[in-house]
Amino acid sequence: MLLSIFAYVDRIVKHIVRPQKVLFIAVDGVAPRAKLNQQRSRRFAAAKESARSQGDEDGGFDRNCITPGTAFMARIGDKLRGYIRWKMGQDAAWSRLRVVYSGENVPGEGEHKIMQYIRAHRDDGNTPTRHCMYGNDADLIMLGLCTHEPYFTLLREVIDFGANNRLRDTPVNARSTVFKQSRSSDFQLLHLSILREYIQLEFCCSPPASYASHIDARTSVGPRARKNGAGRSNELGIAWRQGVSGRSVDLERLVDDFVFLTFFVGNDFLPH
Repeated sequence: MLLSIFAYVDRIVKHIVRPQKVLFIAVDGVAPRAKLNQQRSRRFAAAKESARSQGDEDGGFDRNCITPGTAFMARIGDKLRGYIRWKMGQDAAWSRLRVVYSGENVPGEGEHKIMQYIRAHRDDGNTPTRHCMYGNDADLIMLGLCTHEPYFTLLREVIDFGANNRLRDTPVNARSTVFKQSRSSDFQLLHLSILREYIQLEFCCSPPASYASHIDARTSVGPRARKNGAGRSNELGIAWRQGVSGRSVDLERLVDDFVFLTFFVGNDFLPH
């Protein structure tokens, strides 16, 4: 398992991302209290499920040990630190990098520790720093947008969740699908700079889709057209062109509003 971890990290660093300045490797530490409560309930559920499926048999790997504070994670941290030192001494691709390792003994989830580092070392020079963060969690998209960095890319594994559905004799299990396909996974890049452009086009530069089909503020509306409802369309067009269209919109504040509103779409810590 350790050799697989090392090979996977090296594949990302040397063959896919190829960073030029800094490599930040973060392992989840102790999470905030709300997340701890959620994790605890998940761990108990996983332990019960494992006990039902395996009975009294020992063997197999208990994924509950992937938790800050366990002996397993302490061993992983020690081996990772040794691997990083060895790579920096032996590999030219690693030796020119500043490698930062944040282990399980540093509080906070890995992605939040990375974000804290990015904010603390923000480059205010003329050439913005380009960031690439690896991870499949959707919250990385929102965290990347919150940095307001112009060049931020997410490296994600291509996971085909429909694969199990095409194999009738295989039960559908999202977790097993991820573990199985991650071993020889293809990767894709999600460019947050393009997402920022889409947000700008959607909310700053064009009318809402419900207006777009009938806005034409330039045409005059006669009595007959007004009777048929065209006057209302024209009023909408005038309102938009004189209101939203003529107002300067701060894209960075708009991005923050967009991220805030997504909290209500799906969030583990808000009531459904």
